[in-house]
Amino acid sequence: QQLMLTGACIKLEEPANSPILVLVEGGPWAIKRYKKVLLRRTNWNKVHVPRVKENEEGEEEVVEEEEEIKPEVENNRCAMVWEGLIKKRMFDKWKMMLLRNENEARRILADKGVENYWNMVTSYIYPKEYE
Repeated sequence: QQLMLTGACIKLEEPANSPILVLVEGGPWAIKRYKKVLLRRTNWNKVHVPRVKENEEGEEEVVEEEEEIKPEVENNRCAMVWEGLIKKRMFDKWKMMLLRNENEARRILADKGVENYWNMVTSYIYPKEYE
């Protein structure tokens, strides 16, 4: 929101190991900073685990968050699959989407005219340096 970015983050429930598509639209300055966060500053293998404690009213509240590396996220990585200019923005705001399956993701992207982005993400092969 601070960078005036629009787009979507699309994650599938099934299969569990499916890629997550982060589609970002914005000006050059904002995109440059967002790329730096995603590609350099974020450790994709750390998970924030909330520590929950009951308060006096018997309600649970988060006391602190702890970072830890879990086996199921050990090999997470982030790569930029495509970067370029488009004539107009396809999304009017930033959206997080948890979808049931690939067909639902394809349908949503096809409605926006960008179904080819999903094809690029699913067929992407990481360079040797990521392995």
